[in-house]
Amino acid sequence: MLKDCYKYASAINAKGQPFLIEPLLMALLFLQDKMIDWLTKQISKHESNNNNKEVKESKQKEEEELGRENIRDYIRKNGGRIHYIDDY
Repeated sequence: MLKDCYKYASAINAKGQPFLIEPLLMALLFLQDKMIDWLTKQISKHESNNNNKEVKESKQKEEEELGRENIRDYIRKNGGRIHYIDDY
C-alpha cells in the first residue's frame, strides 16, 4: 500500500513544503477500505458459487434416490391413492 502512495509523492512534493503524516495515513486507510470491499465481493461470489453447486448436487441426489417416478411424473397421487399413468 505504501508503494501506491509513492505514486502521488511528486504531487505532494510539488507544494514545496513537507507533508504531514495525516494525509498519508488517510490514503492508506482508503486503500485498505478498497481492498476490504474487493475481498468481501470475492468471498460472496465464491460462497454463491459454492451454494449453487451444493443445491445442484442435492437436487441430483434427491432425484437419484427417488428414481424414475420423480423425474418423469410416472406416478400421480390423487387423494392418497397412487395411480399409474397407464390406469387413465
